Amino acid sequence: MHIEILVEDSSGAMLLEVLLPQWPLPGQVKHEWAKKIAPLMDMDRNVSPSFCKFRDGLRQLCTD
Repeated sequence: MHIEILVEDSSGAMLLEVLLPQWPLPGQVKHEWAKKIAPLMDMDRNVSPSFCKFRDGLRQLCTD
């Protein structure tokens, strides 16, 4: 959705301006969620296969 408005510039010419809604930047919402969720997570009790693979991979990198 956008809004179009006609405006007159300093020379008197009419210009069409398009106003776009202010959407969050890509990844901004996920970043905010991650900051709120992370402190509440128990990494050792998480049952998500993809998270467990990520977690175990990080642990392996830290022990090598």
